Amino acid sequence: MRSQQTPPPADPPPPATSGQPAPPATSGHPPPPALSGQPAATPPARPVPLPPERRAELLAASDEADLVALADRCLEAAPGTRVSIEPTVGTIPFCVREPVVGERFVLADVLATHAEVEHRGQRGWAMRLGNARAAALAAAICDAELASGAGLAAEVDQLCRRTDQRRQEESAAEWAELSRTEVNFQELL
Repeated sequence: MRSQQTPPPADPPPPATSGQPAPPATSGHPPPPALSGQPAATPPARPVPLPPERRAELLAASDEADLVALADRCLEAAPGTRVSIEPTVGTIPFCVREPVVGERFVLADVLATHAEVEHRGQRGWAMRLGNARAAALAAAICDAELASGAGLAAEVDQLCRRTDQRRQEESAAEWAELSRTEVNFQELL
């Protein structure tokens, strides 16, 4: 076995003269951005993948026209999608909790549409409020596309994030409208 020898350390740069700093020692490689005076380039942050439950929630709330158009493009890119459960319209009990006693009760039955598909080797699931068969099927296709991470997954992710942004803006606007009716009892005293 041969022993490896390390090369001797580089000579230190000569002392600075005439008030100018000495140039840094080079090893044939460009200096790191922090030393070259350039700002350090940070790699673009990849968005955190949406959990399946959040993905389903956002696809259920996304614009129907955008959702159906994107699902059509997903089908063109990867034919062979199989519908596992055709869009089915049914009702879901809407439960609320009574605030004083804390008992749950059914307030109403809500109309919803459910669909499931097999697309790109992934199972896609969706449920949308109302009688929305095309939108539920499109949401299931987009769910599977995003779960596969292939094809138009980035566009489906963008649709979900735009939907989330829109919902946050709508909620903020609603709270801003309601804040005008808030009674501050501390001010009344």
